[in-house]
Amino acid sequence: VLETASQQLHIPREKFLLNYSTVDLRKIRPATSSGRSLIREKYRIRSDTFVFTTAGRLVEQKGHEYLIEAFRKIRFAEGKDVKLFIFGEGIRRAELEARVKERGLAGTVFLPGVAPVTDIIAIADVFVFPSLWEGMSLVLLEAMAGGLPIVATDVSGSRELVSSANGYLVPPKDSDALAEKMQILLEDAFLRTRFAAASRKEAEKFSIERNIMDVQKMIEEGLQKIHKAL
Repeated sequence: VLETASQQLHIPREKFLLNYSTVDLRKIRPATSSGRSLIREKYRIRSDTFVFTTAGRLVEQKGHEYLIEAFRKIRFAEGKDVKLFIFGEGIRRAELEARVKERGLAGTVFLPGVAPVTDIIAIADVFVFPSLWEGMSLVLLEAMAGGLPIVATDVSGSRELVSSANGYLVPPKDSDALAEKMQILLEDAFLRTRFAAASRKEAEKFSIERNIMDVQKMIEEGLQKIHKAL
């Protein structure tokens, strides 16, 4: 966004100050075991079911069709119950529902509509974000604050939040790469735990308190420049 604004307004990059979105770390946090159980009951998910989630408008930008294809390619261990929940609403709902049915994924891929982010975090084992292009996504930041391991596409906004410490970045429109990383996290509980802790730690950099301090610093620096100019 900053780079585009600089180009379109013909204002040098150094004239801008960048302040990121924030997440309320007191409200968005890893689900407790009891809270997780209650929310899973709400969505009729068994306690032993492994759940991938994503959230966002059902539009081309979000790359949901590639996530559905990736999920279809995952190899499930015998007796392992694995599901994908795609939260959100949009103009591509009917198209995505038809794709799920055509791929024989009815009963394992669900589009439950819009839901509180706390629900999305509570039911999830892994959060997947397959956008084709993206700014800094608030829902991705919230998923990290909720202590979830991440698989996301290597696009500008997501690249600023996800690293090898807390998840995987894969090329956009690449269902094979998505499936590969989702498979790894499905099978490796230790890695999920490590990524989850790192996600929460990274999200702490975007706290409301830190944001207020950054805004105050920007104002003070701006005032100093004005006084010097005068």
